Amino acid sequence: MKPKEFWQNFKLGEEQEIACNFIYDALRNFHQMETISVEREIFPVLYNLSIGIERLLKVVITLVEFDEHTNHIEFEESLINHNHISLLNRLKENRQINLDKVHTELLDILTKFYKIHRYDRFSLESIQNLDKDKKVLHNYFHKHIDIDITEDFPITAVWNTIQVKKFFGKVVKKLTKELYRIIKEEAERKNIYTYEISESGSKAAKILWGDDDLNFENEDRSIIEILIFFLHNQESAQINFMKDIDPLNLDPGLSSEYLQVLLNNSSFYYSSVLDEVEYCYQEDVDDMGERLELIDAVHSQYSDEISDYGLDIDYD
Repeated sequence: MKPKEFWQNFKLGEEQEIACNFIYDALRNFHQMETISVEREIFPVLYNLSIGIERLLKVVITLVEFDEHTNHIEFEESLINHNHISLLNRLKENRQINLDKVHTELLDILTKFYKIHRYDRFSLESIQNLDKDKKVLHNYFHKHIDIDITEDFPITAVWNTIQVKKFFGKVVKKLTKELYRIIKEEAERKNIYTYEISESGSKAAKILWGDDDLNFENEDRSIIEILIFFLHNQESAQINFMKDIDPLNLDPGLSSEYLQVLLNNSSFYYSSVLDEVEYCYQEDVDDMGERLELIDAVHSQYSDEISDYGLDIDYD
């Protein structure tokens, strides 16, 4: 395989997955947000999404435009562009792409965010126009799904409802699927395999494969089902091992916070939960060394640590 073919086949395939990792992280962060009223939570969503979509656009453009006659230096310089709309228009010059206004409006939001808004807080003038990222996103959702965006945060907030999450995931899914369609077509035309994904369980698979909307409701349901299984199953050595460990005297009133930590890995809830666990460690645990050994054994993927305590685990 020639160097230019190897590059488009393997390195662009790797770049495709890197781009999808950014997109996945953006949507996962968005899913974990209770509201869309906190600027510092919105920023990483837009930041990761803008990077991911930009890089995916550049993968498509490279596959479409680059051939054996291309001056690679001039071509590489032409990709130094952070304007999503400009990249989309460049792609449209050579290929038909089926996107609606709702998708191009999101690309416009990402363009303005990456080129302008992400540096606003470094400017004194930012105090004259607060929370640009949040307001732009609020207006976008209000326009397309008519949600109430009146707020007086932190007294009242714009809630990140299932409706909002599903809409956002649907828009991003359409964008990525359309770009991936062209990647597949161009790779097949060149007889290369850029479209392949390393693992079926990867972040890229979540972003590019299937026709489901991009949200994490199924993941949340799966975690709850696993918890129910843990509560009722009597045949697992790991579960029996955990049942033999005396529970901490945690606060039943914080049960909803405990569940949110498991579902969303939320730093907002982690604070109160960690404080509660630390308090119980100080007040109720006589031998912290032994306690941590037991907890670390549960945390381990391997059977030998639990077997040291007299339990055998069959992974067959």
